[in-house]
Amino acid sequence: MANPFSAVPTPFRVTLPNFATYGNCIWDALGIAAMLHADARIDTSCADCGAAALPPKVWWEDIVFT
Repeated sequence: MANPFSAVPTPFRVTLPNFATYGNCIWDALGIAAMLHADARIDTSCADCGAAALPPKVWWEDIVFT
């Protein structure tokens, strides 16, 4: 581990324009993009059930049932 980068695959994959890497946690994944001043796609999943995380734009679609 060399914060914010992980030396092993984690549930926080960060894909940048030129390469992909892993963060140790979601905050590290966000920090990688910020540190490199690059747009990034961060893929992660629910720690409880393993389902893919929902993108922020859909968080409020079913707020009544959340």
